[in-house]
Amino acid sequence: MTAGTLEDEHAGGGGAAVGHSHAHGPAAPVSARLRKVIAAVLIPFAVAVAVGLVVLWPSGVPAHPHTGTGFDQHLRYSAVDTKRRLPMGVLAGLFAVIVVVVGRWRGVTALIALVISFAVLSLFILPAVLRGSDPLLVAIVGAGAIMLIALYLCHGLSARTSVAVLGTLVSLVLIGVLSLVFASWAHLTGNTSEETGLVHGLYPGIEIRGLLLAGYVIGSLGVLFDVTVTQTSSIWELHQADPTMGAGKLYRAGMRIGRDHIASTVNTLVLAYAGAALPLLLLFSIAHRDVVSVATSELVAEEVARALVGGIGLVASVPVTTGLAALIAAADHPRTAAGSGLHRHG
Repeated sequence: MTAGTLEDEHAGGGGAAVGHSHAHGPAAPVSARLRKVIAAVLIPFAVAVAVGLVVLWPSGVPAHPHTGTGFDQHLRYSAVDTKRRLPMGVLAGLFAVIVVVVGRWRGVTALIALVISFAVLSLFILPAVLRGSDPLLVAIVGAGAIMLIALYLCHGLSARTSVAVLGTLVSLVLIGVLSLVFASWAHLTGNTSEETGLVHGLYPGIEIRGLLLAGYVIGSLGVLFDVTVTQTSSIWELHQADPTMGAGKLYRAGMRIGRDHIASTVNTLVLAYAGAALPLLLLFSIAHRDVVSVATSELVAEEVARALVGGIGLVASVPVTTGLAALIAAADHPRTAAGSGLHRHG
């Protein structure tokens, strides 16, 4: 990624402008000063992620002493699981077809980005954690790699994609800091399930609290993509509809859109975590425990903290991304609507 390649819209990309405005030909590139500012932030970040990948890259999953329990049993015959390849394969194929049919080329790039994200998770994040690297550091580097690859692959190497990357980065830093502070303050250990206990038994060198914090970071990434990309695209479309709008007016209009987005996505985030913990909540309900004692027990508190930390990062990403997008979009096209070749019909 170089400063000279950052453009307002990649050739042939971008959606239709709001209302009945149409841009004829490629959109004007951002100014040289803005390209330098964006590149000055993103290039060092991309280099840091690349260095982190090289330094932390694992050489494979390490061996562990055999315990003879759980997944580590050495029986000659044992029932492992039911074969589900056909129904799961059909479901995955149906998902891919619908994404491509509706999303077209963007759907294809989204699927490619999804495959790359799982590759980073399975080839880098998981083996690096098992090798004993700090889970939070590994998660930050892996999340940075996923963010750069997924956003630029799906939305093109453009100024507005770069703004979405910056907004996501700021929010991830906030989520990481809040996770560290409140996990320590609330004495969340992360060692609350059979799975974490088994992993710690097989690999005692893994820092379980760090694994919990890494989950907070990775779990928030996808929702942040949705918010930052949507807010940035909204600002750019508003600016294309009325190139005379200043940064303040763009910000206020974008925040009106963002508040609606916050209302829906915060509920989505919390309900997703609640749905995942539903069996656990049912057990607490059977035990007739009050809401406060349930919410502050470590089993539930981990999920509550995950939802609240992710929610704070999500809400904070709206004004941050909207403000950055408004500043850059307002300075992006200093020419008038007539000079930029943008014409309004109707």
